[in-house]
This record gives sequence, structure tokens and C-alpha cells, in this order.
Amino acid sequence: MIILDFSCMILQTHPKRGTTEASGSDILSEPEFKRATRQVADLQDEMVERMARLLPEDGTSQPLEGVHLYRASQPSDQIYSSYEPSICVIAQRRKEVMLGGEIYSYDHAHYLVNSVRLPVGTQIVEASRERPYLCVRPILDPFLVGSVIVEANLPSRGIVNLTLRKR
Repeated sequence: MIILDFSCMILQTHPKRGTTEASGSDILSEPEFKRATRQVADLQDEMVERMARLLPEDGTSQPLEGVHLYRASQPSDQIYSSYEPSICVIAQRRKEVMLGGEIYSYDHAHYLVNSVRLPVGTQIVEASRERPYLCVRPILDPFLVGSVIVEANLPSRGIVNLTLRKR
């Protein structure tokens, strides 16, 4: 299981130069950084709107084979299940995953990537009628996940903490 910080994948502030780096050596000026940040926020808002239209009431939906949508208007109790290889993208609010005695939190800026089937406990910890928990979870081909892990030089097992907020 890997939890990725969206902001670290896209943009990083460079403290000495007052600029922002994007994917390696590319440097963004302050106006470019602000514009890119606004674009990301606009895309986030659009994702929330589209998901709310697709799933107007609490529950789950599978609009395409292998793509699951979730909506909840209140925090949940802890649920134990098995996560299959997938990427969990939360459009709005926050969820916690319990694995091996540790609790990991993810939200709209932190994506959960699960490369193998794992027994986990999960709990939606932030949700309200005004701002429900919204999540999309496409199932991933394990062979594709393995090749990405190799190409990205990520550890092949365990949890990678990229600015992960442990509770």
C-alpha cells in the first residue's frame, strides 16, 4: 500500500529561489505556480461536482466495470474488508485505513495506491450532508501496478510514507 501526496507529485516550493519546481528541473515562477495551483483547485471542484451528479445519494455505484464510486454524508464506523489492487482518489473529505496496527489518513491531496490484496480496516472520519465523502476507486491490473513500482523505483512491499499524516 502506498499513499501519495498529490502536492509533492505536481509542485514543490523551492525555498532558496522563491520559485516552485515541477517534475525535476522545470522551474515555475510565482505567477505560474499560482495559476497551476488554481487549475488544480478548479479540477478538484469539477471532480466533486461530477461525482455528486453521478451519485446524488449516499451509497456506492459502479458506472463502468472496475470503477467504483462512493458517497457518505456522515462518518462511518470502522469496517473490515479486503482491498484489491486499486487507487483510491478521494474528491472530498477524509478516510483512515488501519493496517498492521498503524492508522493512515488520506484525503483529496493524498491518494492510496494498493498493489496487492490486503486485509484492512477503514473508517470515513470526515463527512457531512453539506460536504459528503466522495471517492472514486478504479481497480488496477496487478501486472501494471508491478511495472509502475519497478519504473518508479518504489519499494515492492510495505507502506511508503510520502508526507503521509499518521494519526
